[in-house]
Amino acid sequence: MRVLSQLQGFAVANRITTDRGQGAFHLIVLNTAQRLLRITPYSVSRLEQANADYAAAEVRSKNGEPIEAVLVSAGPIDALRKAYPNYFLDTQAFVTAVRKGMS
Repeated sequence: MRVLSQLQGFAVANRITTDRGQGAFHLIVLNTAQRLLRITPYSVSRLEQANADYAAAEVRSKNGEPIEAVLVSAGPIDALRKAYPNYFLDTQAFVTAVRKGMS
C-alpha cells in the first residue's frame, strides 16, 4: 500500500508549459528528470515544422537527454491529458487499476 501512496504523489508534472494558440497537432515533450512538460501546438499548415521539431526531440533523446517526445493529432489540452496521461506523469488510472485488482 505504501507504493500506491507514493505513486499518487506523481500525479502531475511539476511544471507544464504550453505555447499559446490552438493546434491540430501537438508536440509533447516530457523531461523526466525535471518533471517538466512542454506542449507546442501546430496548425495543419505547420505540420512540416511539427515533424521537424519532433525529429529534433528524438535526436536529443537518443543522445541521452532525459526526455520523451510524441507528436499527436488532438484537440484541446484536456483531451491530451486524457489520451496521454503518462506524459503528464498521471499515475491515477494505474493506481485505480491496481486497487481494483487487490480487492
